[in-house]
Amino acid sequence: RESPPATSVAETLKKAIGLYQDSEFEEALQLLRQLRTNVGRQKSREAEQTLSYLGCVLVAMGKRSQALSAFEAALDIQPELKLPSSSPKILEIFSQAKQRYRAKIKALDHDPPRMTHKPVLKANYGKELRVIVQASDLTGIKRIALNFRTVGNRGFSSVNMERNKDGNYLATIP
Repeated sequence: RESPPATSVAETLKKAIGLYQDSEFEEALQLLRQLRTNVGRQKSREAEQTLSYLGCVLVAMGKRSQALSAFEAALDIQPELKLPSSSPKILEIFSQAKQRYRAKIKALDHDPPRMTHKPVLKANYGKELRVIVQASDLTGIKRIALNFRTVGNRGFSSVNMERNKDGNYLATIP
């Protein structure tokens, strides 16, 4: 099936959002379901919004399990999704969808974090040594500890690495 032009998707989405905001849930549901088939498995902003509003409409219509599925599909596109609604009922179901989504991702994460850095080949005695690491993981990174041993010591010491504005992790060995 061919996708309609972007303006058509955007216009239809705008109309569906207006219907939702006017509490015309049946009509909004029809448009959002049509949009869902048009955007398919795209990882686009339109697909994310379609699924988010579909979840909101389904909550308003009392279709909890379908709403959970729509919100989870939206989270597959944008894991840091923020909802356009402040309704406590919608936020409660969205929170459950986020918990289910995180549990699913965690269950699928069997790979260790990916870490890369430039090996330190030479250090000057008595000077601090900076180590920079790029790290990523499917379920996120909570903490990175750098273990090191200085010349003459048998045991290792440890420092926590701090995330910088570039998304890399930085530590200084005294």
